Amino acid sequence: FFFVAHNKMAEDPDVEYLYRHEVPKLVDWLMVQIMHAMPAEVIPFLTDLMAPKEWFNVHGDRTTLYGPAPCLESSTLPLMFCGDFEQLTPDHEVLAKAVASAAGKAPKKQVHVFFETSALDKGRAPLDEQGLQQRAKPFRGKFDLMLTYTTTFEEKAKLFPHHIFVVPYTVAARLVAPDQQAQLRTVRSVGCSFMVMSH
Repeated sequence: FFFVAHNKMAEDPDVEYLYRHEVPKLVDWLMVQIMHAMPAEVIPFLTDLMAPKEWFNVHGDRTTLYGPAPCLESSTLPLMFCGDFEQLTPDHEVLAKAVASAAGKAPKKQVHVFFETSALDKGRAPLDEQGLQQRAKPFRGKFDLMLTYTTTFEEKAKLFPHHIFVVPYTVAARLVAPDQQAQLRTVRSVGCSFMVMSH
């Protein structure tokens, strides 16, 4: 629903108003009703899943998402490049296309590449509107970008279940350390996995 509605916004201003103003209210109300009916141990996961994230699509259009990221159809293989992407370099683009090409060999799967980076500044305060737009600018016309308020893969996995996180070898080496095993268990528990890249 969220993905289809977003595509319709440019065609109908009434759809845009509903999507930007009324849908978040409806989502909040539904989540309250669901939480009342859920066991207590499930509530923290739902709260994490519904945390807002800023989605800038390949055209540069911004949407605040509540719930899973778009393109979670069963035929879609979502690859998420996570990192401190204040700039998008030619190396990033080459790697993204190479990884997408390799992953696209999976039978009956359509690859969708996202980049994910922080919506926090270096002092860990949320970026203002100008800061969000500036961080998204290099990706316009090239890739979708997700700006989140997370700092660990455990947090990212809760926001993006069933995604594949693409990370460099140096990050992967840190993730297999003994003190990271609890985080990895959480990542696996929501259907996420890692793809390691090197160059």
